[in-house]
Amino acid sequence: MTNSMQSITEGDIWNQAYQLDNYEIVYDNRCLKTDNKKICAIYFSSSGIYYPNTENELKKCILEKNYYEWKKHKIQRAYKHIYVRDVSKNFYVIGINHCINSIDSLIDFLRDETEGYEIITIGSSGGAYMAALAGLLLDAKTAYCFSCFWSLNHINYNVWHLVGKYQNDKDKSKYYDLTSFLGNKRTNVIYVYPSLNDDVINNDLLQSQFVKNKKNVYSFSIKSRLHGVCMNGFLLDEFINAPEDLILSNCSKISESEMSLALKILGWKQFALMIVFIVRTRVKKIISKIKTI
Repeated sequence: MTNSMQSITEGDIWNQAYQLDNYEIVYDNRCLKTDNKKICAIYFSSSGIYYPNTENELKKCILEKNYYEWKKHKIQRAYKHIYVRDVSKNFYVIGINHCINSIDSLIDFLRDETEGYEIITIGSSGGAYMAALAGLLLDAKTAYCFSCFWSLNHINYNVWHLVGKYQNDKDKSKYYDLTSFLGNKRTNVIYVYPSLNDDVINNDLLQSQFVKNKKNVYSFSIKSRLHGVCMNGFLLDEFINAPEDLILSNCSKISESEMSLALKILGWKQFALMIVFIVRTRVKKIISKIKTI
C-alpha cells in the first residue's frame, strides 16, 4: 500500500493525469499596447497542487477541476503566462507528462515557448525548486522562489519517493544540487523563506543554509513557521509586482516579520489596505466555520 505521505504515481487515475498536457498558456492582451509584451512569466506548481494524497483528491483537483497554482497571483507586467504542474509532486523529476517526461525535456519545451521573451519564473516549495532551476537554465531575468528546496540530497525520501528512486541516476540527479548552478548566472533569484520552520519534512531553516551568501540570491527571512508562500495574498501580489529595484534594495540579512517587510515594500496607504484585506479574510474564515457547525 502506498505511504499516505507519498503522492499518487501509479494506477488508472494517475495515468490519466500524467497523460494530460499539464501546462496551460494564457496571453494578457492588456499588455499589447505597452512595452511589456515581450515578458513571459512561468508559474510552477508545488506539492500542494492536491492534498491529501488520495486518488479521489487527485481526480478532483486535476481531472475534474484542472487546477493550476498561481492563477490568482499573476505577474501583471507579463504578456505571456505559462502555468506548469507536476502531478507526480516529486520536484519534476519525471517531467510533467508522458512526452515531456524529464526536467531536460521540460526545459527544452519552455526554451522554445519563451524564445524572444524576457523571462520571469515563480513558484513555492517544490515549485520554487523548479522556478530556480528553470530560471537559471533559461537565463531568466528574475526567479521568485518561496520556501525553496536548494538540495534534493537533503530531503525526506519517504515523502518524495521518486527523488529517492532516481538518486543514483546521473541524468536525473544532476539537478539535485541547485547551488552548483548559481554564481555567474545573470538571473536575480529572490528567495523568501520562513526562518522558524525546521520540521523534518520541509526544513526551510536547513535549506536556507545552502545559499547563504551565494551570489545573485537575495534572501528574505520571514519570522514564520508557515512553509510555502509565507505571506498574505495582498502582500504577495504587491511583492511580485513591485519594481525589482525596490525589492532588491530591501533585502536584509536579518529575519523580520511579515509586517516589517510589508512596511518596507508598501506605502502607508497600501499597508492600510493590506490590514483591511487580512481582517476581511479572517472574518470570512470564521463565518465559513460557523456555517459548517
